[in-house]
Parts: sequence; structure tokens; C-alpha cells
Amino acid sequence: GSQSGDGSLTIVGDSSNLFVNSQGAWSSSYGTLSASLVQDINANTRVKFGFSLKNEGYRILPRTAFFLARGNVVIPSTPFVGTVLGSGQLIVWNSWEITIGNAVLNAKNNVRVRLMPSVSVTKGSVLMISGIMNRYQASAALFSVSSLDPSVFEGWSLESNVVKLRVNGTLSQYCMTEFNLQFINGNDSSTFGQYSFSSSGNRSVTASQLAFRNNPASWDQASFTTRKISDNVTDALKQNTLTVQLQTNVELPPGAYLTISGLVNSSTPSTSALTLIGASSATFGGKGTWSKEDGTLVIRKSGTSYDNDPIYFSFQLLNPSQYDPGKKVYISLSYTCSSSTCPYPALNIEPQLMLGSVLESVDAPRLLTNSFTESSKVKGLLNIVTLKLASTVAISSGSQLKVSFLKSLQKTDLALLNDGASFLSSTFMNFSTGEFSALLSQALPAKAVLSISWNLRNSETSSTAVSPTIEIVGGTSTFGPSSASGEILSASDDFTISAKIVESTQVSSVENNLYLSFNPNHEIPVDSLITITGLSNAGSSGAVCLLLDTSLFSWESCVGGVLKLKAKLAIANGCSLVIPLKVSNPPKPASR
Repeated sequence: GSQSGDGSLTIVGDSSNLFVNSQGAWSSSYGTLSASLVQDINANTRVKFGFSLKNEGYRILPRTAFFLARGNVVIPSTPFVGTVLGSGQLIVWNSWEITIGNAVLNAKNNVRVRLMPSVSVTKGSVLMISGIMNRYQASAALFSVSSLDPSVFEGWSLESNVVKLRVNGTLSQYCMTEFNLQFINGNDSSTFGQYSFSSSGNRSVTASQLAFRNNPASWDQASFTTRKISDNVTDALKQNTLTVQLQTNVELPPGAYLTISGLVNSSTPSTSALTLIGASSATFGGKGTWSKEDGTLVIRKSGTSYDNDPIYFSFQLLNPSQYDPGKKVYISLSYTCSSSTCPYPALNIEPQLMLGSVLESVDAPRLLTNSFTESSKVKGLLNIVTLKLASTVAISSGSQLKVSFLKSLQKTDLALLNDGASFLSSTFMNFSTGEFSALLSQALPAKAVLSISWNLRNSETSSTAVSPTIEIVGGTSTFGPSSASGEILSASDDFTISAKIVESTQVSSVENNLYLSFNPNHEIPVDSLITITGLSNAGSSGAVCLLLDTSLFSWESCVGGVLKLKAKLAIANGCSLVIPLKVSNPPKPASR
């Protein structure tokens, strides 16, 4: 495995004087070095020497060398520890970092590459990068290399899906070089893998598979990451300003079309020049094409928006001529280019639902929100019943609110109203019939939400859930009676607590830290008594029995293995708590 020819080799090192003329005979055919001793080598004496051979010019694996001695003492062939004369294996990337800019299919990407070779890559070498696996890379307009260090590289080229960087200086050993690759991601996540880096020249670097530092677990489709729409008027036939807020996870090229659909029943006639206003309107040429028949607005980008850049614009449409509920609106995007020098590939984002509804037209007062929720379905326990109420018009002060719960109700020891009391006066509840009435002590503005909560107790047995009815009379506007949304007061669940306990030791007669965790399915009121039984030695004479955290519970007693704690605060349903205790283990094994 060496290119060195037959002849004498100079022996160097601490023990070179042990050999005749400090030389040895090298045979390239047999791959052996033979040298004669001029003096004895004592037993257990370390001998250290060296000699030089030239590596092969092609890639071979390193091999094991053997030692033997002949003369008055014979030592049979014995392998050395370690391998030598491997060729093409020693020049590797000592350090690297490849960071991907995004993981979105069909998106413009920026990959940062940082490399450090273990030996210098000299002038005239070519650094080659393969494995881009991007179906758009063949077009020079869709691929580029930037931020090259001019003291190291003189340029780059893309040949047969391999990026070649020409070294005009020296890529120095243990010095980091950095550059960027820009390209369009492919449209199939299976095409993305590792990059392979190699070099050619006087010192070649064998191909090394290097993974992304932030290799994505999955690839995303191009999409709108933010898509909101709102308006400001609900009166019929009034001019309504619709405001759009968008963000995408891809760069949007000039020539891309955005389509907002679902804007049906507007009274604005079709036009090819609907005015856009707002921060991003100029990016879309300040106008769009409006179709009354299709309920669509199509706008064309005239500038570039980068991924995650916010897009804001507004436009005006007339509301429908009569009552019409709010519309669900969708946003989509399309881009195509047939030129061979297109700076972007085809790009499409399928219609996505926007957050918000618009073009609602109101021609009579009505309730926008009329819904009931409850805090618990547990039999016999506290149930906080909440009404959310809002109207298309203001509800005047002095209006009477009537709520029928459609069944008899049970009182609690708490105040009747938990929320909304400051907004009401002259409140009255008939628990036998489930009828509630009150006067609004102040006006409720249009679309403002009023929240009213009642402290009620669920029945001891299950019953049919109800949807209460609402009526508002005696003011400038009248509503109902109408059924509310949401079903309540079924009392269908039993009160349960999930709990477990763990300990720190099982050694007898020592202090043991216990951790009791529990989770109730209903609120535990303040001053509730928590009783823990079965702590066999707790409360015995001389035994420890302590509560380690008194923020939620106070100590009551610990007698005869029974520990009692009192809740200092109300514990909400679904709340997971841990109670730390310290007790003494029994002096001898006991039932656990």
C-alpha cells in the first residue's frame, strides 16, 4: 500500500542508534522493512523509532502491520496496535453546519453552509456539492450561490445537478468558510435528503453525507399563516369597509393573484377597478377586480412580499339590501409563468377559510348572542350557570330581562348572582318555577356582550337538560321570547376524585415523605374537610405526622392513622393538586 520503491530507509527517533547505520532495507514487493541491531535490547525496554513511506495515489483502506525477530531470539509474527497506509481517508470535514431556511414545499429557500476541512484544500481544487434534489435547480434563475469569500472562491457553476465552487486561494485547515445556497424547494417532501460535499485537486476530499442542522421532521404546504377579515357596518345598504390581514409562509412573487371569495349578496355592482387602501395596497396596484355575481375580489401583486411579511389592505362594498347573516370568506392564491427565465415556479394555495365574517346586513333588532353554559354536571353540587347576551342594537336602560329555566331550581348558600349583578337591578328568582326577572340598570351598547352568572345547585338525581328561553321587553327594542343555545341542568355526573399516593422510603421506623396527588371533577369549596385514612403509624406516640405545605390546606388532626386537613381555598374542578406529608413508618413491617 505504499508508492515508495525498494531501497534503504533512514530510521529516526529515540532508538535509531540501535540499528546498523540507523537504516533498514525496504522491499516494496513484500511490504517489509528489515533492520539489524548493533546492540542488545534488554527485556521490558521500550524501543521507539520511525521511518517514512509514501501513501498510494488511490483510495485504499488502512491495514495492520506485523513485527517479528530472528536471531538467537525468535519472536513470531505479532500484529501492531493501530492501522497505517490508508489513502483517501484522512482528509475529511472536521466541522460543518448546514442550516435550512424553511421547510415549505415550492418556497424560495436560503441554506447557510459552514465548512471546516481537516487539511487545507488548495488553489485549483473544486468543491462539489450534490444531493440538492430540487427539480427547479436546473434553471439558473432559480438557483444561486451568495456570500462566497473572494479570498477562497472565484465563482460557482451548476453542472448536472452538482454545484461546483472553484477554489482560487486556499480553504485553510481548521478555518471555517461560509456561504449561502438559494433555490426553490421541490414539491415533494421525499426529494429532500442530505447534501454530499467533496473536492477535487491536489488534495481531494472524499464525498461526505452531511445532514441539515435543523433537518425538518416534516414539510409544510404553502399556506396563509394569518388570514383575518373584518368590517365596521351592519346596516342594510350602507357602505362597509372590509379590512384584510394576511401572512404567508412563502415568498409571493410579482404576478401572483389573490382571490377573496364568499363575498355574496353585496349591493356593489361589478367593476374592474375596485379601490384598495391601506399599507399594502400599492403592492397590489391599488385596485382589484370585483364580481358581484360571483362574490369574489381578485387582486394582482405588482411587488414582492417575503414569507411572514404582514399584508394589510381594505376595500369598500355596499351591504345587502335586507337582512343577511355574516359571510364565511375564503382566500386563495395562484401563480404561473411560462417563460424559461421565470424567477419562481408555479405556486398555488388552495382556498383557506378566513377568520371573521363580513357583509352582515341588519334590518330589525335581533339577538346576536344568546347562549348558556354551566360549570358542572355533578349531582347535588354547585353549578355556575352563565348567560352570554348581545344584540344588533343597543338595549336601553330600564328594559326588563326575563329568563325561564323551564324547571324548578335549588338554592345555594351563596349569593344568587355570581356575575352581572352591577348591570342589573330589581332582580327576582322564583325557584319553584325557575323564572328569573331583572331590570337593566344601564344601557347595553350594540354588539356588546353581557355576561350574567347564577349560583345554583344541581339536583340530587339526573334529569333532562333544558335550553332556557329569553325575553327582553319594556325598552326601545323587544326580543323574544326565544330559546337560547346550550343545554344545562341535567345533573348527569357523579362526584369523583382521581387520586394516588407515592412515598420516599419503605424503611421501618424512619420519616417518610408522602405525596398525595388528586384531581376532582367538581369544585371543592373552601373549608371542605379532606380525610386520609390508613396511615397505620401516623398519630402514634412519638411518631411524626406533618403537613409540609400549608398554602392550600390547614392542619386539623392526626390520630390513629387518620389525617384530617381543611381546604383554605376553593379547589377548581379539573385542578391537579399535590399535598406533601411527612409521617413516621411503623417500627416493623405492616400492611401497606
